[in-house]
Amino acid sequence: LSHQEASTRSVVEQMEDIRKRIDAANQDKASLEHRLTQAGLDAEQAVRDTESATQEAARLKIETEEMRKKKAMELETEQTTAARERDEEDELQRVREAGKQLAGLLHIKGSRPGAASTVAPIPVAQAATASAPAWGSRSGTPR
Repeated sequence: LSHQEASTRSVVEQMEDIRKRIDAANQDKASLEHRLTQAGLDAEQAVRDTESATQEAARLKIETEEMRKKKAMELETEQTTAARERDEEDELQRVREAGKQLAGLLHIKGSRPGAASTVAPIPVAQAATASAPAWGSRSGTPR
């Protein structure tokens, strides 16, 4: 009987050991399933983060291109304005020069002996503007 009891106890102990190992394996399985689920969730989040970063990069690229175009247009406008101002200044200088030449001619014509003494003074700017197209060179000689 004692041999049979010992054998029964040994079988019971082995069964309990197997049950403990099954429980431990089930806990390991549950832990692995949880970790796998978490890894899947992390992977999904990583995909969402990547998509978001890609969209942000595309938005920044478009914004950068728009800023580059705006700066290029501003630069072109500044250059056009500066060129127009230079052209206007050159034209104003030519009108001033023509006015001085015309004033000099009127003075010479009016002060010659025998010339009519009733030369009406013409405002220089008006005379230069009115006659500037008729003069062909800077020396003041007619075309």
